[in-house]
Amino acid sequence: MLRSISTYFCVVQRSSGIHSERVVAVPFGNNTLFLTCANSSGTHSARVLANLIGRLRDYSNDVWRFMTQPDVPFTNNLAEQTVRMPKVKQKVSGCFRTPLGATNYCVIRSYCATMHKQWVNIFDSLAAAFKGSPLQPCFA
Repeated sequence: MLRSISTYFCVVQRSSGIHSERVVAVPFGNNTLFLTCANSSGTHSARVLANLIGRLRDYSNDVWRFMTQPDVPFTNNLAEQTVRMPKVKQKVSGCFRTPLGATNYCVIRSYCATMHKQWVNIFDSLAAAFKGSPLQPCFA
């Protein structure tokens, strides 16, 4: 369980002048983390920061997994980028007209995304697919 959380006012010099900011001191293991608060009250930010620190402590093996396993990426940007285009299409057109159209779009988009991640020319892979001899992705 977290020990007591303290808040302090610090004087900070920035390019726009000298400002006072509220800083929250959160105990984390044997160390103390000093974090700046976004709002002026400090109590809400202290609670949010304490929750964040608690989650980082509880899930530290998952948070730092990319450091111990080289095949795990630092971020999940590739997964988010893969989902982005279908969501943009859904926003623009509102929806797909038929379930078959949605399925076809997802199959084609998935194939293109896989080929892109494997550094294969997407145009060449689609041309080969339309000729009846699609390039197969490597799953190793």
